[in-house]
Amino acid sequence: MMTFDDLFARPPADPVPPASPVAPPVAPWKVLIADDDAAIHAVTELALEGFRMDGRPLAFLHAYSGVETLQCMAEHPDIAVLLLDVVMESDSAGLDAAKAVRERLGNRQVRIVLNTGQPGSAPEADIIARYDIDNYREKGELTERQLFTLMYSCLRGYRDIAAVEQSRQGLRRLVDALPRIFHLTAADRLARTCLEQLAGLTGGVGLNGVVLEQDRPDGPARALAACGRFAEWAEDGPLPPDVLAALTLDGNLREHDRWSEWLPTGGGGRRLLYLDGVAAATPLGRDLLALFVRNLAVAFDNLRLKEEIEETQREIVFRLGEAVETRNQETGNHLKRVSEAAGMIAAYLGYDETMVSRVRYAAPLHDIGKIGIPDHILNKRGQLDAEEWKVMQTHADIGWRMLKDARQDILRAGAVISLQHHEKWDGTGYPRGLRGDEIDPLARIVAAADVFDALGSHRPYKTPWPLERILEHMVKERGRHFDPTVVDAILALAPALMESRTRYPDIER
Repeated sequence: MMTFDDLFARPPADPVPPASPVAPPVAPWKVLIADDDAAIHAVTELALEGFRMDGRPLAFLHAYSGVETLQCMAEHPDIAVLLLDVVMESDSAGLDAAKAVRERLGNRQVRIVLNTGQPGSAPEADIIARYDIDNYREKGELTERQLFTLMYSCLRGYRDIAAVEQSRQGLRRLVDALPRIFHLTAADRLARTCLEQLAGLTGGVGLNGVVLEQDRPDGPARALAACGRFAEWAEDGPLPPDVLAALTLDGNLREHDRWSEWLPTGGGGRRLLYLDGVAAATPLGRDLLALFVRNLAVAFDNLRLKEEIEETQREIVFRLGEAVETRNQETGNHLKRVSEAAGMIAAYLGYDETMVSRVRYAAPLHDIGKIGIPDHILNKRGQLDAEEWKVMQTHADIGWRMLKDARQDILRAGAVISLQHHEKWDGTGYPRGLRGDEIDPLARIVAAADVFDALGSHRPYKTPWPLERILEHMVKERGRHFDPTVVDAILALAPALMESRTRYPDIER
């Protein structure tokens, strides 16, 4: 059995001076000693006692066979150095283990040093080339100083490879994150997602972040999203002093561990991204963080522009609808109530946010085709005769033709709603006689919402119905005029639907 003196022949030179005192390490470097001779484990630990690099000591793990080596490497993928004996349970156990670490486990970061007491059985050049080995040593040739030098070299290589890999993964996360944030359509969801992605980009260790929003520069700040120590404040508490200081700055903040970035918003308000705990990021990691934040600002600016465009579209939609309602001697509040009711019904039925918004904002266009109906028919107080009724029915097709070629989602949805909102579940409606699921879901929702509100409103030909009578009518027409699931939603939402009449009452003319 080898002794310590056999393994590490001490050189005549002066001993290596002790390392300078350093602060306690955050985590040690993991070193796996894989050898079937227990004495090798003991003397290696003894020789490296007190070793430190970058303020971090060594933590030794032990394996006594090729099988144990692979098991330990699988359980500890962050092992930095593997000191691997060639001959253990078989003459090639070490070589087989080295190949499996690289190929089966896919670990390209660990630095592998082969130790052998039988160098003639495995030529060095062939081993290093075939098995992706970082160093090859004979057990009897290492002095203690050489072992120190070898460990420094291996750990520096591992550290640099790990940093490159971390930055590569960060760049991949950044590339993966950007398409996602650019597709979000709400500021709070965009804020939450950005903090999630930032946590992944920086490793999430010690990261504290918050996205604040103010309606005006001197107004109260509220959190759209928060993580780390800011999560408690976001629920309840005073504004942290460092965040308050960032809010008073005209520009962005770039300190060692603190970042702040003003994010675009509209309507005179403003948004601030504030981060701390980013001091541990590598220079490349900080560059990636800066790139992500710049792209995040672009995403918020795109969101602002999108919100402004959508608000303009909604305003145009309501104005068009109100123009028709004015000719029809009704008020725009009917449109607002139908719009709200359609959105509530769609949400109750489980439609996603996009569909809920689409039906809410397209609903005011349901009667846009009435703009082509003559006044004497549109505002007739008595019952329409057969010819007049035939003319009145054309408003569905008129609205469809007006909007069907639009490029905007809201207007295209309005075209379908205009065409189909007088179709009936049992197929007796007009203009196409569609039935059941042949009718577009949005048109089925708006049809019921429109009738529900119209029955409770004043018209030239009728007085408002009380809620009980309206609900009786809706139940009576369930499965005949209306989609049964939509009627069920109206019955469940009736109090909320009536509350919107309080907020948007009819105006006496």
